[in-house]
Amino acid sequence: MDEVDLVSPMFRVSIDQAAMMARLETPDGEVAEWWEAPNEAGGTFVYLRQITADGGDETGSTQGDSAEGRPSGVLPMVLMVEETLRRGRWFVAGHVYRPEAAAVRFAFEDGRSHEVAVQPNGYFLDLLPWPSEAQPSQFETTVLDRHGAVIENDRSALAAALSEEDEPA
Repeated sequence: MDEVDLVSPMFRVSIDQAAMMARLETPDGEVAEWWEAPNEAGGTFVYLRQITADGGDETGSTQGDSAEGRPSGVLPMVLMVEETLRRGRWFVAGHVYRPEAAAVRFAFEDGRSHEVAVQPNGYFLDLLPWPSEAQPSQFETTVLDRHGAVIENDRSALAAALSEEDEPA
């Protein structure tokens, strides 16, 4: 933790309330896990934990949010693309706050797409077939129900990336 983490209530968490929300084992035996705990900001602290196949040192990334400024009763869809412990291999992780969600489709700007099942608790964690060491960051997400009907569509990651490309240098 750095000094900001120690000061920010988003990173001060109730460890005794931490729970694993999703787990993925790669073909090489590495493990990625999504852990969550409430934080002092009234939001959630997320730890994406990665463990080597031999059970050695773990690594992870963190994210915290706050309830401040969030419309009442509306929770954001959380989507992340992270690199596994093996360079150039990526996974998608997320939480969809819609009980009818059965799958999330990621559509990338190069035309490729990947669909992942959503667990009954709203979480998902899956390897992403991405043949590049460059992180896939420009995508549109579509949340689908069990019949394949669109529940929610988010173009924000793709739209933000495309608008940056249009800006003059």
